[in-house]
Amino acid sequence: MEHSSSSDDGYSTSTYDYPRAHPVCKNRLQRDALQVLLRLFSQRNDWSSHGKLKRLCWGHIIVSPINLWWWMAEIFIAVTVAYLLFELFYFNWLTVVPTIVIAVIQWLAFYKTCLRDPGVQPKPPFVESFKNAVKACKKWTQNVAPTTIIEHPNGISESYQYCWKCHHFRTSDTTHCGTCDCCMIQLDHHCPVFGGCVAKNNLSAFHAMVFTMCGFWIYVLVFSIYEVTTSSVTESKGSSNSTTKELSYDAAHRVLYLVIGEIIAVMVLPQVITAILHLCREKKSRKSKDYNIPESEQIKEMLKFVRSNVTPEEEQIVLSLLPEEDAIKMIITASSQDPNHNSFFSPTRGVSHV
Repeated sequence: MEHSSSSDDGYSTSTYDYPRAHPVCKNRLQRDALQVLLRLFSQRNDWSSHGKLKRLCWGHIIVSPINLWWWMAEIFIAVTVAYLLFELFYFNWLTVVPTIVIAVIQWLAFYKTCLRDPGVQPKPPFVESFKNAVKACKKWTQNVAPTTIIEHPNGISESYQYCWKCHHFRTSDTTHCGTCDCCMIQLDHHCPVFGGCVAKNNLSAFHAMVFTMCGFWIYVLVFSIYEVTTSSVTESKGSSNSTTKELSYDAAHRVLYLVIGEIIAVMVLPQVITAILHLCREKKSRKSKDYNIPESEQIKEMLKFVRSNVTPEEEQIVLSLLPEEDAIKMIITASSQDPNHNSFFSPTRGVSHV
């Protein structure tokens, strides 16, 4: 059967060759909806409101999944500025000050871009997300788009689209980022250069960060080459303070070599470190045993959660997604007529019935 999905990772629909009223299509849609709930339930212990973004300092700092080489570039900028200040006696301070100013602007833009909220629409708590997923799956199997319309007091209505990854409703200007695993308001793009999202709150800071990063390295390279050239020319003319000029010449050479070495290290070291980490993960995964939990056990655990956290109406929706011939569904349906059906999932029962 043919399966198609939209380009947005957070919202996908299924279409098939059969008409929606065909039994094969209906069973397939129920099966897909059940798989959606099982995948969501498997994430219950790792559920995070901001996806892969890390919240530090009580939410005041939100760290994006930044690439390793960008972190190294920021560290090397600090090292270069510290060395220029250490060798400031041998250089003209009027040429060093712009370097420090560019570095400070770059660090501020880096903080705003990579360590603050780019514009995340937080995920709801897991129980609420699961309830939303159950309702969306019901509409999906009925060939109804899982959207909702909210009427505002001023008479303007706004349509909210369902996100199949975050399991909440979002506005039309919000897009899901599969890399960061969360929805972003007015997402411009996910930048592969530094590794984070560029959205509503950090678009201007991102532009400033990129321009100042490039400007810093270009300025330091031109500055060091200029110092080397002028110091060597002055020394050849036999100036009276040739010792100071010689020291300035050596310091300029050291800055030039430092900058070139940092640029090469930023390009090479992350590749080597990433390859080593990848090998370590593969070695660790070979040693660890992978236990595949049977789907019947997964359904059973999910139904335990359903019984204790959702309403009876939503429980019936989940049961309706199970195949009619499934033994678990028949047992659960029969146990629902028992006043003591909550004890059905006790360790002494249930497992032996399946």
